[in-house]
Amino acid sequence: MTPALEYLRTLAPAAGPLGLVILLYDTLLRDCGRAREAAMAGEVEKRSAEVGHALLVLQELQGRLDPSAGEPARQLEQFYAAMRALLLEASLQDSPALFQQAIANVTSVRAAWSEAEQKLARDAPDASRPAQRSSPQLQEASEEASQWSA
Repeated sequence: MTPALEYLRTLAPAAGPLGLVILLYDTLLRDCGRAREAAMAGEVEKRSAEVGHALLVLQELQGRLDPSAGEPARQLEQFYAAMRALLLEASLQDSPALFQQAIANVTSVRAAWSEAEQKLARDAPDASRPAQRSSPQLQEASEEASQWSA
């Protein structure tokens, strides 16, 4: 097991629901960055492996969506579908520029999740308690996170 993976395993149990989403976004960013580097170096197998892992992360994020959240969940679903398409196109075209676009998109949405997590921590009566899925703050956080551009 790599040191990075070991570190993530220690963070996950204490991260809380939004923290886990942010950890997944961080993983997605690392995958996209390594895929971009592999595309620049002409390393087809490495690029394919990184894109494959990024697609698994997107699948996990999509699986965490709560359909009862309404429009924010629908927008995130569309974002994840657009990201899948962008990553596949970047891989097929062997395009560092398209990987960079994916990185920019993910970074933007990750920042919104991070801001939402910080806001929930500030607003929560007991910051040590994880937020519930149905809270109005999570709904607002989901709406903020869904403001992305492809």
